[in-house]
Amino acid sequence: MNDIAPTKETIDLQLVLLFVTIARSQTIAAAARQLNISPSLATRRLALLERVLQARLFQRTTRALHLTAAGHSTLEWAENTLEDYERLKDDLSVREKTPEGLIRLAVSDYALSFMLPEFLADFMIRHPRISYDLRTTDHLVNPVEHCFDVAVHSGFMPDSSLIGVPVRPVQRILCAAPAYLARMPALRTPDDLPSHICLTHGATETSEWFFEHRGVITGQKIEKRLCVDSFVALRQFALQGMGIIRISSNMVRANIESGALVHVLPEWRCVQSTGDLPSLWLIYPNRKLPYRVRTFIAEMRRYLEPRLSPG
Repeated sequence: MNDIAPTKETIDLQLVLLFVTIARSQTIAAAARQLNISPSLATRRLALLERVLQARLFQRTTRALHLTAAGHSTLEWAENTLEDYERLKDDLSVREKTPEGLIRLAVSDYALSFMLPEFLADFMIRHPRISYDLRTTDHLVNPVEHCFDVAVHSGFMPDSSLIGVPVRPVQRILCAAPAYLARMPALRTPDDLPSHICLTHGATETSEWFFEHRGVITGQKIEKRLCVDSFVALRQFALQGMGIIRISSNMVRANIESGALVHVLPEWRCVQSTGDLPSLWLIYPNRKLPYRVRTFIAEMRRYLEPRLSPG
């Protein structure tokens, strides 16, 4: 942009990170959400970067931003700058045996509710120089595309382009509130499910539930009357007597012990179509990880080892 006057304003690493995040997400709003800043601030910061470099970095359309030729050159420099900075910090952390920096985590409802709090409470005390940006989602995310260091996902095999480590099998069960069961037809086998209201998890459920019974795998088509992308919400709907859910036994153990929910078809084991159980996965990019991320993954795996029974 030839009409921009020279400026004494400078570039900092936060500005470089913002530019890279905008370039990857192609919208200022999405980048602002990832960095926990307002879109207006992100816009002003981007304008500052363009003033400092005296170049237009993006072509703006109504739906997205696209890099200009100058933007592509700047992106290569910016990515290298961030990588060099992270490499330097990592080398210093390893030398001092003190992991530090930010870990960006995408965590499933299941992991957030039943595993992560106890682990993080201890991990944060022992590693006080690590900070965390934690986002909850029950959808399988790609850490590379969505700028996460680690994703903790409950469900099926992750994308083969990533490294996925299964750390715990997840045993799901069918359950419903006593009030719901009292007003509905008897439920003796999976064949009776079509006459029942099935509440499903939108991110992980298909329209067919599979069971193992006496060594035989069978599938049963269901009508998904309600889908929700949160296991916590799914449990609440079941507690309100709205229908039958398929959920981790750990998430409803206290509800079943209190009688608020009833484990139905207990002799029919919920499985995947292959007969396997879904798993809790640690998913991360297929590349060299910073010391803080390697430490987090190693310690979480050790934490879960004594707890590897399905649940």
